[in-house]
Amino acid sequence: MDFFINNILFIAIIFTLFLSIFLFIKYQKYSNHTTDKKESSAEIEIRLRAFERITLLLERIKPLNIINRLELHSVNSDQLKVILIKNISIEYDYNVSQQIYVSNELWSLVELIKDRLINSVANISDNLKPDAKTTHFIEQMLKDQRKNNLLIQKAQKILNLEVKSLI
Repeated sequence: MDFFINNILFIAIIFTLFLSIFLFIKYQKYSNHTTDKKESSAEIEIRLRAFERITLLLERIKPLNIINRLELHSVNSDQLKVILIKNISIEYDYNVSQQIYVSNELWSLVELIKDRLINSVANISDNLKPDAKTTHFIEQMLKDQRKNNLLIQKAQKILNLEVKSLI
């Protein structure tokens, strides 16, 4: 009988040991899984901020929005051209690091928009007379803005799709 009790006690100790090891491994896997989720939620937060910044970039590089932000009462059309191109470039350069968080398609479109806006501003300025008033420049920008807005709207749609796929 003593032998029987010793064997049962031995089996119980081994069973308890294996159960402890099993539960410890399960706990480790669970804690690693929750840590991974925390990291992925941090990554999602970073990407969402990048999407916000690109949305702001697309709004801020619209030439008419730049004109509305700045006080340009005493500038001529040549100075306005320089100011607009400089501001578009500064906004783009400030947000260039966001490209690592978005798709190549979206970033290529952002680059295309920036280039088209700069070319648009330069072309409008080149087509005006040297002594043209700023109001003429702005009128031409209004006419030309419709074409640029289509590209910006396309970029915003892609941006929205990427955000929805992330969430």
